Amino acid sequence: MRHSEPTLERDRTARRSGAVFLLSVGAAGLALFAGFGFAMAACANSVGDVFSGFGNIGSFETVEPIPIPQTACPYVRLASAAAADAAAPWHDAFTPSPDWARFSKQLSEPLANLDAALRAAVVHVPGPVAQDLRTVLQDVQFGRVQLLAATSVSEYLSGSKVLEGFTALGHASALIGTACGPTLAPPLPF
Repeated sequence: MRHSEPTLERDRTARRSGAVFLLSVGAAGLALFAGFGFAMAACANSVGDVFSGFGNIGSFETVEPIPIPQTACPYVRLASAAAADAAAPWHDAFTPSPDWARFSKQLSEPLANLDAALRAAVVHVPGPVAQDLRTVLQDVQFGRVQLLAATSVSEYLSGSKVLEGFTALGHASALIGTACGPTLAPPLPF
């Protein structure tokens, strides 16, 4: 009997060790799963925050249009056409491997035209619209400089103020409404 007591004790200890090991592995797996879940949730939230603005750019349903003098309309229409031309190259900018040289060349002249159209419009529109157009003008001027400095579409998008300028243009467009015909801001090109 003495001989079997140590064996019995050894077996119980081994079973407890196995159970403890299984519980430890299970707890570690659960912690890893939970940690991974939290990390994925945080990632999804961060990515959602980054891209949430895209859907809201130019979305100003709560902005009431203000009175716009008819004398401003030719300048607003000119700025609208220039903004549409500046938006056009962006249609192909998000292909898997956009050609930066072609894109920057396609965007250079429309940005110069938008710069000129905004300068002309600023002095003819009411104060709140002019304020937005000045912001857009500054962003266009900054974007023209970045066009020379960037080496890729993604670098240009992150280094310039394209989204900020488009948002300010969208707000100005909402203030003008359809008083001059077509809206000032073109639809999102991407």
